[in-house]
Amino acid sequence: MNTDFEQTDVFVAGADGVHTYRIPGLLVAPGGTLLAFCEARKISSADASPTDMALKRSFDNGTSWQPLQRVLRGVDTEAIMNPCPVIDGDEVLLICMNAHKTGPGRHRQLLLTSHDDGQSWCAPRDITDQIENGDDKFVPGPGIGIRMRNGRLVVPGYTNTYDDQDGKRLDSRSRVLFSDDHGRSWRLGDPVSYRLSNESQVVELGDGTLMLNSRIQKSHPDHPGCRTLAISRDGGQTWEDSYLEPALNEMPCQAGFIRFDIPGEHGRGRLVFSNPDARLDMEGSSRTRMTVKISDDEGTSWSWKRRIHEGRSVYSCPALLPDGRLGLLYEWGRDVTTKKIDGIRCARFAVTDENP
Repeated sequence: MNTDFEQTDVFVAGADGVHTYRIPGLLVAPGGTLLAFCEARKISSADASPTDMALKRSFDNGTSWQPLQRVLRGVDTEAIMNPCPVIDGDEVLLICMNAHKTGPGRHRQLLLTSHDDGQSWCAPRDITDQIENGDDKFVPGPGIGIRMRNGRLVVPGYTNTYDDQDGKRLDSRSRVLFSDDHGRSWRLGDPVSYRLSNESQVVELGDGTLMLNSRIQKSHPDHPGCRTLAISRDGGQTWEDSYLEPALNEMPCQAGFIRFDIPGEHGRGRLVFSNPDARLDMEGSSRTRMTVKISDDEGTSWSWKRRIHEGRSVYSCPALLPDGRLGLLYEWGRDVTTKKIDGIRCARFAVTDENP
């Protein structure tokens, strides 16, 4: 098997008049085009500063990229944030949010669709008030959503809880948004049991259950230094009690998480996880050492591991490329001390039978 490793800068800070690019989402469109989404933070690196939703497309497995597309522009100080695209047949659906649009912590959920592999997009539809069991504090992803084998669309995310008096965040819980009619209507599932869980990604296991993989906020008083997982047997409507996965280190950060079937293996699949390989409870730990880990047994063990970038590493999103290699879209920086993000890269590499 080919063991090459390549990477390309996709979004570079300062390019196209954008101060900072952040929050990557990577998937393969129905026609095989690679789609790289992110936030284009126009004047600052700060969260919720004026932001457009951006996209670049690749026709050659991530080797080269088309010019920047602004899928949705934020008007004036609007922040269009948290891309979470999902494939549904020949359509690409993009869930994102207009952050803090109607007040602190109160967002508008937006849905855009493309029928031509991301070349053009319909006008955004505000679905906030049409989400059954929903509210305007839900935050999608970031990362990607999935389509289950039964056709259900599942978009992971979380909901914050605030103090009514001073607006302080009291809690956050991971959960999913789902649709059974190709995105025409949506329902918000129940939150997981783990306190101060938030940014999440979801996969469908071989038996049809969902596994939700969540970040634990740094403010957790007893942070375990690892990720929390939860299982749903009803497509994300409810969740069994959350549990910790010590094999997946956590230096509180968003992480990538996907599953794909292994060709010729009769439904046997691989789980792919990506994040900074550090722990909050280790002295000197920081968001560094972007690493991919792989499980061949539905998450029971994580036997394969590859370091992608040694230095500053933050958010990431993996994808199985059309050529059979893995792709990883990830934020990187030159200087760990300044915490500056210099851009978003796409790494491509083969998964071998042994650790590289």
